[in-house]
Amino acid sequence: MNYRKRKMLAGTLAVVLAMSSVLGLSVPLSVKAASDASVTYRYKNNAESGPVKDRTGIRSVNIDNKIYYDIHDGDPEKRLNLADQKALFKAVLQSGKDMDGGTDSVISQWSSLAEQIYGTHSKVAARVNANGGFENNFTTENTRNKAGYADISDALAQPEEHVNGTKGKDYTKWSGLSCTTSLKEVRQLAADEIADAIHHKIKGSDVLQETESAENTLKQLNDDTGRDVVFSLVTCVDRAGRTFKYNYNTFGIAFYDFKLAVLAGDGLEYITKAQEYESLQQAAENNAGGVSIQTSSKKDPELSYYKNESTKAKNVGMELKQSHSLTTSNTLEAGKKYSYSEMINPDIGLSTGIPLLGEIEKKSGLEVTCGEALPTAYSGEKEYSLLKENKVSTNITLPAQTAAGVESSGVATNVKLGYDCPVAVTFKTAIFSLSGVVYDDNDKVQMFHTSGYRQGHFSTIFGTDSEKGGTTAMDNLYNRAVKYVNTQNYEETYGQTVGWSEKRNDERPADKVNSLDWTGILNGTINEDEVGTETAAVRVNRILVSDDGEIQSTFEVEDLEEERPVSYETEMTASGIYKLRNKTYYLYDKVVKDSNGEEVENEWSYDENSGVYSKWIQPIGKADKEALEAAGIENYMLQLINSVNFYYTEDTSIYGTQSTDDSKNIAKKAKENVSSGTMTQSAGSEKVTLKDKVAWLSSHCPMAVTGGVLRYDANSTHSDVKGLIPLYPLKKVVVTNGVKTLNMRSGDQFALEKITVKGTNKNGVDYYGFNQAHGHWALTDSKGKELKKSKVASIEKNKATEKKVLKAGSLNSDKKETVYLKYIIDEDKYKSLNSTVTVKNSELDATAMIKVNVTGKRNIRKGDVITKGIYRYRVTNSKTDGTGKVEVIGFAKKCSSKNVSIPKSISWNSVKYNVTAIGKRAFEANKKIKTIVLPDSIEKVGYKAFYRCSNLKKLTVGKNVTKMFAHAFCQNKKLKKIVFKGTKRMRLEKPHVFINVKNAKVYVPRSRYTTYKKLLCAYGLKKCKFVKQ
Repeated sequence: MNYRKRKMLAGTLAVVLAMSSVLGLSVPLSVKAASDASVTYRYKNNAESGPVKDRTGIRSVNIDNKIYYDIHDGDPEKRLNLADQKALFKAVLQSGKDMDGGTDSVISQWSSLAEQIYGTHSKVAARVNANGGFENNFTTENTRNKAGYADISDALAQPEEHVNGTKGKDYTKWSGLSCTTSLKEVRQLAADEIADAIHHKIKGSDVLQETESAENTLKQLNDDTGRDVVFSLVTCVDRAGRTFKYNYNTFGIAFYDFKLAVLAGDGLEYITKAQEYESLQQAAENNAGGVSIQTSSKKDPELSYYKNESTKAKNVGMELKQSHSLTTSNTLEAGKKYSYSEMINPDIGLSTGIPLLGEIEKKSGLEVTCGEALPTAYSGEKEYSLLKENKVSTNITLPAQTAAGVESSGVATNVKLGYDCPVAVTFKTAIFSLSGVVYDDNDKVQMFHTSGYRQGHFSTIFGTDSEKGGTTAMDNLYNRAVKYVNTQNYEETYGQTVGWSEKRNDERPADKVNSLDWTGILNGTINEDEVGTETAAVRVNRILVSDDGEIQSTFEVEDLEEERPVSYETEMTASGIYKLRNKTYYLYDKVVKDSNGEEVENEWSYDENSGVYSKWIQPIGKADKEALEAAGIENYMLQLINSVNFYYTEDTSIYGTQSTDDSKNIAKKAKENVSSGTMTQSAGSEKVTLKDKVAWLSSHCPMAVTGGVLRYDANSTHSDVKGLIPLYPLKKVVVTNGVKTLNMRSGDQFALEKITVKGTNKNGVDYYGFNQAHGHWALTDSKGKELKKSKVASIEKNKATEKKVLKAGSLNSDKKETVYLKYIIDEDKYKSLNSTVTVKNSELDATAMIKVNVTGKRNIRKGDVITKGIYRYRVTNSKTDGTGKVEVIGFAKKCSSKNVSIPKSISWNSVKYNVTAIGKRAFEANKKIKTIVLPDSIEKVGYKAFYRCSNLKKLTVGKNVTKMFAHAFCQNKKLKKIVFKGTKRMRLEKPHVFINVKNAKVYVPRSRYTTYKKLLCAYGLKKCKFVKQ
C-alpha cells in the first residue's frame, strides 16, 4: 500500500486535525473539492515514497481546502512534551514560516495584520506625536531602535523582552511572547506598562480610569476567566521636548482559549506499530509494540419464536433487536490538562483511521465511529461506555402452523493499540491598544492630568461563540476578511470591535468605532490623524560627505532664534552645486526613489545618543550616477555615498515644545519602508502582501502530534431470523397428483418422479419444509412390509436419465399379480418446534402407498386393437416372424394431426408388424386433416377411409397401392393435388372413389399416364388436370 498520498470520499480513519464542523470555517479557497482532499506524509530521509514501516510523520493535511500543518514539519525528533502547555502554545505561534507556503510565523502574520488595523483606525487605536503620523512613528524599520516609537509588526512578534530609551523620557518596551492566566491581567499589564514608562505619579489603574472608565476601557478584555493566555505588548512613550507631556501607546495582541481537536476524516490514518502487518492479529503475534488483541464469541445464542397457530398463512408482527456496547479508555500522553473541542467528522468509522480494526468489526458485526470511541478520555484516564439498542418492527408471512426463529448472538473484542495522534491547536485572538496624552510633572504638589488631551482605547476579537461568526480566530478572520467581507452588517454583528477616543473637557462627543474597515485594511490604507505641528528651537547644519560617507565640509551653519517646525529643511536655501576635490556634486532635490523606482518617504531619523534628527536625500546627478553604475557600483551603494545630510539639534536652552491640534484626518496608502542604509527588496522579487498573510492565516491551522493509547472493548448482540420451523411433527405423507393404482404389463417402465407427494401434520395442514427428495420409494406387500426382492416388479435406475423407475417383471401368463409402492422418509430430516428429535417412519400415522398391478405378456391375436403413437391399429395377421400385418383404423384417443403420415411398420412386444392398409371409415369426416402421405407399405385403402375430409388439400399415394374401396376419397372438395407414385395396376371399387373432387392436378407416372388417366377419370377425376411425372 502506498502511503505517500491518499485521496479522501470516500473510508480510512485518521486522528489529525481539521476543523470543518468544530471551527465553523467555510471553505477559504475553492481550490479542491472535498473528495480531492489529500494527506501528504513525511517518509524516512524525506523520501517521497517508501515502505509503510518507514512512515514517520505527517507534515500537513488538506481537508476540504483547510490546511493543517505540523508545527515541527513532520519531524518526530522535534516534538515537544505536551505536558509543557506554555511551551506548546508559544511553539504554535512561532510556527508557520516555510511551512506549507507560510512566509512568516503565525505571530508575525497576526502582528502585521494588527499593525494595519491600528493604522486604518489610528484615530481611536493610536496616538502619534506632532508632525510624525502613524506611518512614520510605528511602521518603518527606522523606528525599530528609536525610543518612543516602534515598528509594531516587528515588535509584537519578538519572542523576548527589549527596551529602548529611558523611563520618564522617550521610551519603548516590548514584552516578547509572555504568558498569563486571564485577559483581565493582560488588560492591567497594558495599562501598567504605560505608567511604568512615564515613571511618575500615574498608575496603571489611572490610565484605565482616565481613558473611558475603569469599567469600560478595553471592556472586551475585562474578563477574569481563568485560562491560558499568550500575549505580546509594545509600549511607546514619547516625551514632548523637556516638558512633562507624554504621548503614550500600548499595542497588544493576545491569544487565548487554546483548544486541541482531533479529526476523523476519509483518507487519514493513524500511524501505529501495527502498520507493517497484514492484520492486528499478525502484529500481536509478532510482538509489535503497543498491540494486543483478544476475540471471543458468545457460546449459547438465545432463541425466541413468533408463531402462526392458524390453518392458513398469516402475517405476523416481529421485533428484531440489535445492541452494541463499547467501552474505551483512550489516553493522550501528557495531554490531560488541555481543553478539547469536538472531534472533527466524528461519524467516520473507527476502522477508517485504523484500517486493521476493520477485521474486528467484520467479525463482531459492530461498527463504531471515531466520535464514539476516541474523544472520551483526552482530558483524563476514564472509561467511556456506549450502549446502542435498535429495534426494528417488521411483518413476515408465516405458512400455516409454523414458527419463525429469531436468534440473538454476540461477539466480544478486546484491543489495545498505541498510535500517533495529531491534534489541531485552535485559539481566539484579541488585538487591542491603549493610547493618549497625559501631563505628569512628578512634583509632590502637582498631580498628573489629562485635561485637554485625547485618550482612546481599541479592541477587536477574532473568534466568537457562534458558528456563523466562526468559533476560532482562523474561522472568524476568514469570515470577516474573505467570505462575508461584502455582506452588509456581518462585520458589525460578528466583528466584536470596540474603539473609543475622546478629548478631555471638550464638548465634542467621543469618536467611536464598532466595526473594522476591511477594504482599507486589505488595501493598506493608513488614516493619519493629524495632531498639529510640533516646533522647537533648532540649529541647522548642511554638510557634504565623501565617497566613504565621512563629512568633508560644512557649507553653512545657521543658528535660528525662533522655533521652527521639524520639517524645517524645506525652508533652507543653498546653492545647488558644490565642488570638492575637483569633483562637482549636484544637490539632488527631486523625488527620491529606491532601486525599484518606487518613491521613498523622506523621513527623519533620530539618534538618542547624540540627540540628532537627520534626513538623507540622494544628491548624485544623473551623469555621475551613470558613471558610478558603469564602474559596477550597485544601487544600494549609490544611496549611501555622496549624500547630503540635513540635521538639526534641539537647543536645550530654550524651554519646551508646543503643538496645535487641527483635528484633521488624512488617508494615504502605506509605502514600503526603505531605510537609506539597507535595501531589503531586490528588483523583480515578489512582495508578500497583507492579503497574502490574511489568506494564509484564514486557511491554515497548526497541529502537534502526541502519543495515544486506545483500549477498545466491544460487545455486540444482534438478532437474526434463523428460518421457519413447523409447529407440529410430520404425521402423514400423501400423494398429490392422483396416482393410486398403476396397471403395467411385463417389461413396462414407469418413472417414479411422476408421482408427487406432500407431508401433513396431525391437523391435516401441510408440513412446512417437506421435501420429496428427502425420502425414497420402496416395494412392499399389502401390509406395508418392505420386499427385498420381487418377481412382480423392481425399482431400478434408468441408465439414460439416471432417475429411478419402476419396472414390471416378466410374467409368462395373463394372470395379474400385485405389489405396492410405499414412500419412506429420511429419518434425520424432519423436526418441529414441539419436538427436538427428528421424525421416524414408525411415528407416521400414514404414508403414501400405490397399488401396482402387473400382467404378463401374451402373443397378439388377429383382430386385436393396439395403440402406437398417435394411431390405432387392428391386427390383420398375427405372425411374429416379422411378416405380421396391421391396418390403421384411426387416430388414438385424444390425438389428432393436420398431417396424416402413416409409418411403414410398428413394433409391439418386440415384434415387427407391417402397416398394409387403411381401415374403412378410419379418418372419415376429419376436418383437421390437410395432407395425407400413404407409405409404400400400404396396399389397400378402405371404404370411406378419408370420406368428407373437408380441408384436405394434398394426397400422396404410395407405389404399392393396388386397391381403393368405394368413396375412399369422396367429397373432398378442397383437394387440389394428388400424386400417384406407383405403376402397378390399380383396382377401384364402384361406384366412385373421388366423387366431387374437381380442378385438382393429378400427377401420374409417365409410363402409366394413359391407363391411369382413363381409370381415374372413370372413378371421379374427369374434371381434373393430369400431369405426367
